[in-house]
Amino acid sequence: MRKNQRTFRKRAKNHINDRCEVTLSGLANLCDACHIKSYSVCNEEEKCDPNNAIFLLASVHRAFDAGLISFDDDGNLLLSSELDKWELQCLGLHSNIKIRMPGKRRFYMGYHRDNIFKI
Repeated sequence: MRKNQRTFRKRAKNHINDRCEVTLSGLANLCDACHIKSYSVCNEEEKCDPNNAIFLLASVHRAFDAGLISFDDDGNLLLSSELDKWELQCLGLHSNIKIRMPGKRRFYMGYHRDNIFKI
């Protein structure tokens, strides 16, 4: 486990909710506190910033990290053209999903869209 990962997870859960933000699953034990801007490129402040967190089921987390999904500045789900209908259904994704996008989270999500998301 990375340094401060437990602290980051606790801050993320308290800052967001105890549910997957995309699927709304309440199975918190199957969810990850994910960095929006990748941990490997974050400075020390960004690594622990709860605004740089998104709480996702593990499968959705992997899709997010792979750039298959992202979110616009209003929190609307963006889907990569690499996903077909079957994959969307398997992941529980649809175009009507929207997450909260408070303050500085937009900055981090902009980084994700520009550097990770595959259109």
